Formats: sequence, structure tokens, C-alpha cells
Amino acid sequence: MEFEQNGHRQRATLARTVDGFTLYLADGACHFHEVAPDTGETSSGPAAGGLNAPMNGTIVALLAEPGTSVAAGTALIVMEAMKMEHTIRAPSAGTVSQFYFAPGDLVDGGAPLLAFTATEEAAV
Repeated sequence: MEFEQNGHRQRATLARTVDGFTLYLADGACHFHEVAPDTGETSSGPAAGGLNAPMNGTIVALLAEPGTSVAAGTALIVMEAMKMEHTIRAPSAGTVSQFYFAPGDLVDGGAPLLAFTATEEAAV
């Protein structure tokens, strides 16, 4: 392929690799990969839990009482951010110990919203 940069025409080869792409130029190569945006909607297990604010916003509603046992996927808290409501759900079965914010409170993105303790599942 050919491209123009700062008024100079260059020749390059772009190759897909296992973990991204490599751009080969006459004077070197550059490896890069796509980075997906972090929207706060995924979790890496019960410890991560996705129990942090996905972005700056306002708490709309608390949907569980502290001390309540909940099933995995139960809606726990609703916040509004960017004119959309985001429902934070239990990552696993467990207990909500406490909420750190009340309805109407402003929260920063990434702020922990509540204390949650996962229930240990009995071994089969």
C-alpha cells in the first residue's frame, strides 16, 4: 500500500498478527492493537463485580435494603449518566452491606457505589 504523510509518499505493508497489526515501513515497523473502550459494563468476577460508577452521574434509586441477600443479576442501584439510566446489578449471589451514596448524590466515574459480599457457593 502507499500513503502520503507530510507531503511525502511512502510505501508500507500492513499485516494482521495474532494480537493486532504490524505496519512495516522502509525505516522500521510498528506493532499496534485495538483497545476496546471501558464502559464499565463488564466484570472479571465477583471481586470486580462492576459495582463502581460506569461514569460521572447522579444516583436515581437504591433498589435493595442493606443486609439483604440477593441473587446474581439482581438490580441494586440505578444511576443516570449522559441522559441514560444505568442499572448496576449483583455480579453473583451475595449480600448488600451498605450503599455509599443516596438518591440525588453526584458520583464520579469509577467511584465504588456499594459494599457487596459474595456468597460462597457450597462445593458439590
